Amino acid sequence: MLNPKLKEGDRIVLIYLDDPYSHIPVGTKGTVVKIQNIPFPGKEDYNYMMKWDNGSTLALEPDTDSWILEKDTIKESVDELNKKLIDNEIEIENLSDLISKLDDNKVTDFFLRNLDRKLLKGGDKTENVRKYISKYIDSLQQRTNNQDSSDTFDVEDEFVYGGLEPEKSAIGRKQFKKELIPLQVELLKLQEHVKRTGEPVVIILEGRDSAGKGSTIRFLTEYLDPKFFKVVALGIATPEERKNWFARYENQIEPGKINFINRSWYNRGNV
Repeated sequence: MLNPKLKEGDRIVLIYLDDPYSHIPVGTKGTVVKIQNIPFPGKEDYNYMMKWDNGSTLALEPDTDSWILEKDTIKESVDELNKKLIDNEIEIENLSDLISKLDDNKVTDFFLRNLDRKLLKGGDKTENVRKYISKYIDSLQQRTNNQDSSDTFDVEDEFVYGGLEPEKSAIGRKQFKKELIPLQVELLKLQEHVKRTGEPVVIILEGRDSAGKGSTIRFLTEYLDPKFFKVVALGIATPEERKNWFARYENQIEPGKINFINRSWYNRGNV
């Protein structure tokens, strides 16, 4: 639930803060320390004084900011995987040999979203899931076997989403580049096709602020010809633009180019 009423001591996760100069990233967690009255007409008559986990202190404004309760966030885990299988009437015992090879760190949001796609396929659901999990485990094992002892797993942005602990990558930088370069070659082939045909190609990257969309685009375009790709990164839509999300982006798409659309999560209705 977005923007629930809060009381002192409640723990929340920030979704949106209407302050471009704030040092509180989206996803930061915080504690309500005080509810104070605001004597200004035209605004909510209260706000929430917050103590944020990154050390900042800044109030939440109910009429402009967005948040959810920390307890309402879903942590991806083996339990979440098992619940998803049960909800789809799949006997966990039939997959226990594979599930036993997974731990909470391996059951990521990406893994579960792809699993949802497999569950929508026709045919035997259990067999579809078995093939998917087996392929995933084999991929993880292959990466482990290929790891270079000198590789580094640190993430450059050590405090992603306001977290207090440095985040670690699932694969090392060297392994990452080894897997990335063949994909960049395929993207170059696509760009050559775009040059020949003049067709527009659109690649949409969707995620919340600070999710890594911009960094992903930088890696994807590293070897592309800059004359034949375009990055579209728009700010917050005006009230008029919100009446037609698609037109807002359609006007930015150029023929004869790969158009990378760097969008924030609150525009997802445009997909």
